[in-house]
Amino acid sequence: MSKPALFLTVVALVGAWTMVAGAAANPAKPKRVTASIIATVTGPVPLACTTGTAYASTCPGSSGACTCLTLTGTAIGGFGKATVAGALTLDGFDATIEGGCTPFFGSLALTATKTAAVTTLDINGSLCNATAPNTSKTIGGGFDFDPLTADFTGTGSIAGSISGTTAKLKLTGALAPTQGGAPFFINAIPSPF
Repeated sequence: MSKPALFLTVVALVGAWTMVAGAAANPAKPKRVTASIIATVTGPVPLACTTGTAYASTCPGSSGACTCLTLTGTAIGGFGKATVAGALTLDGFDATIEGGCTPFFGSLALTATKTAAVTTLDINGSLCNATAPNTSKTIGGGFDFDPLTADFTGTGSIAGSISGTTAKLKLTGALAPTQGGAPFFINAIPSPF
């Protein structure tokens, strides 16, 4: 092989290696997303939830000590405009000694208003009684995208309150496409903001 041909081959190999290494070192950056949910809460009813994902039916304590809350409402923000259906299994067996906070396992299914695409979140956290004289309950925890939502991955936090039959929740987190996955859900549904 002549010196010029060898030089061009080495340059081409280094260039190709740089492109591959650059792509591996710079995967799609996670995108921050926030969403607000307003929902109507029904329940509690005895035993673990039978709606939502399998995660929503988790009852690690005594099955007789679990109860189910369901949520229906709307979401706006980084997930676009969507209807929400949720289920929370409250684990009364593992509640704090004074009964102020009860852990829960649940799921939220967000169905896009325009495209009918469904994004499912597995959530967990605690539902705590408010300090008197307030009567609302606070909710705090985290979420992860359910494995059924296969085009992207992400995690975040959930916070809010439940007052009577009304829940107001805020989700804050980050999304990234899975390797070889489709674009973010938030790009598929235009955000109203």
